[in-house]
Amino acid sequence: MKFLSLFLIASLLILESCKHNRDNITPAPSVSRSHVVGLGNLGNTCYMNSVLQVLFHTKKLSDFYLQKNLKIRTDAEKNGALTKAYKSLVEEYFSKKNAEVVVPKAFIKTLSEHKDFSSFSLYKQQDAKEFIEKLFSVLSDEVGIENISFTRSFDEYSKPTKDAIANRFKGLLFKFSIFEELFYFLSSDERKCYQNKGLVYESERKLEIAASLTLELPKLSQPLKLENLLKTYFSVEKFKKKERKDYKCGDFNLKKNKVTKQIKLQSVPGLGEKGYLIIQLKRFEYNESTKTSVKIETPVIFPEKLTLKSEESQNKKESFQLYGVISQTGGVDGGHYIAVVKDKISGKWFEANDNRVKKLRVTQVLKNYKNTGYILFYERI
Repeated sequence: MKFLSLFLIASLLILESCKHNRDNITPAPSVSRSHVVGLGNLGNTCYMNSVLQVLFHTKKLSDFYLQKNLKIRTDAEKNGALTKAYKSLVEEYFSKKNAEVVVPKAFIKTLSEHKDFSSFSLYKQQDAKEFIEKLFSVLSDEVGIENISFTRSFDEYSKPTKDAIANRFKGLLFKFSIFEELFYFLSSDERKCYQNKGLVYESERKLEIAASLTLELPKLSQPLKLENLLKTYFSVEKFKKKERKDYKCGDFNLKKNKVTKQIKLQSVPGLGEKGYLIIQLKRFEYNESTKTSVKIETPVIFPEKLTLKSEESQNKKESFQLYGVISQTGGVDGGHYIAVVKDKISGKWFEANDNRVKKLRVTQVLKNYKNTGYILFYERI
């Protein structure tokens, strides 16, 4: 607790410093016009193009990288080469006319030279979700906390949120970046033991900060609703017989009694005025007996608007609006990724299939991608 108190005091001092530093930061030239530009495929880089398209249309993130004097950690690898390359790519994207194409050659070259991407075969088909996680991690490492525009004091967050932040960023104050501010949320994994219908033991909650929700998909031909998948994800689940046998409830012998587990959403994404929720539909499953991966084709109907409740908001509903979809067609090894994005300025939808861009109606987005939707992006409104 002593360390935690010292950490929170240090955090508050840093955040107070940020308020003054913001006066010296050139305001970000906000994305201000309708803009969807194709991205050239450099050989199986559709997974990367689909991710980049959606990130470019994550307005708060693009505004952040468009600011003129973006500060980069001086101790970052190669002086923040990847951040510089990504910033240049964002600037090039928004400088092009809609009919033009951006070829991210310099960005991919910088990725290939970065040690954290050394095991990532960039020119071979990769998983878009894995690429998001890796990119977030590296870019987060390279930008300093001075760039963040906090809209409320760190002290206003609930104790579980502050404790988790203190644990997640212990000794790494500069790790707290625009990505944690916009995308990360807090969840808890809870275990409870019952005997004769009464709660006798409640294990300590395990808190976790993550940038995305991953929802398991059953193998069905009939469509499922995203809202029902989320309801199942956050519902109370009974331990199966084998799980109950192997689980200890403190000093209690509860082999024949009920044990439950539940994931709770402690806080929604975003530590400021905006937040972005990333939901992965787990369409790939590894078969242990055959040592192969199979794709799950279950159709999922996702809404244009979504509501979630969190412990921090005292179960008050928070609203999210769809602004991006990454679609995956084909098999496990030879599939193709396409991005579907909503232009923030015009409010119109576009399909970005590498260098080919076409307009869509929202009804087409909600209908045409229920079989192939892989990663969904929602903005808190």
